[in-house]
Amino acid sequence: MMNDLVKLNYAKITWRILIIPFILISSITTYLVSQGVTNSINYVAYQKDIFFAINQFLAKYPTFQINLTQLGDVAVFLALLAPLLFFTPKIWETLFWALLVSLVFSTTLKNIFHVPRPSMILQHDSFTIIGKVVSGYASFPSGHSISAFTILTVVIVGFMPKLTQYKILFSLTGLILGSLIALSRVGVGAHYPLDVLFGSFFGCLSALFGILINNKYPIWKWVGNSKNYPIFIIAFLVCTTIISNKILQENLAIYYLASASLLFSLYKLIRVYIKK
Repeated sequence: MMNDLVKLNYAKITWRILIIPFILISSITTYLVSQGVTNSINYVAYQKDIFFAINQFLAKYPTFQINLTQLGDVAVFLALLAPLLFFTPKIWETLFWALLVSLVFSTTLKNIFHVPRPSMILQHDSFTIIGKVVSGYASFPSGHSISAFTILTVVIVGFMPKLTQYKILFSLTGLILGSLIALSRVGVGAHYPLDVLFGSFFGCLSALFGILINNKYPIWKWVGNSKNYPIFIIAFLVCTTIISNKILQENLAIYYLASASLLFSLYKLIRVYIKK
């Protein structure tokens, strides 16, 4: 069973693996400090040119960018993963912990650094904004990037193949998808490149913490029990309402995919629960 593979892969994860993202985050932070990036003004100035370059290039594909960036929305991404509740409930168990950790990282860091978003400090006619104008002082790190990499890392580690060549291909595919989602935040004009870079790292860190915490404290084991399906029926119905409202506002293809996934999952949930 797929769930057995996921359990086996998660069991292999040890606390030592956290060293990798910590080293990456520390190294980049040290380098930025050495370059004089010690406040929000210098932070924006340091990457302003590359922000304009990436934004100008990605903005050539507005429809792709606005759909892709929605995968950084937890409700949308989880809606697409709703069917995994039946086949690999271990994924959902772990996601609960991982997303809680990611929420702590995102909220804490945004409040500490208080970096103005591009729309707050740059002239609007100097770059492209796709979709709604995102303002405020919560640019660092990118919450969408944290969420996307948290979810992707949990899924990738869970479904990691046994053969080395497939592991490399599978990991690269996930990394590319995650990078595209993260960079879309620059493409729509909502974040700077370093926002999404650090967001990606903290997303991976959140996922690994989530896996390790769930291995030690599996308090979400009830997720896979069909007796508890009414909880998810209600949750998915609420999520369907939220996605439907998004469709009325923006009418994006990604929302229709998310709705289809939710409706399929609701059908399966109700059918299994009634037969139980």
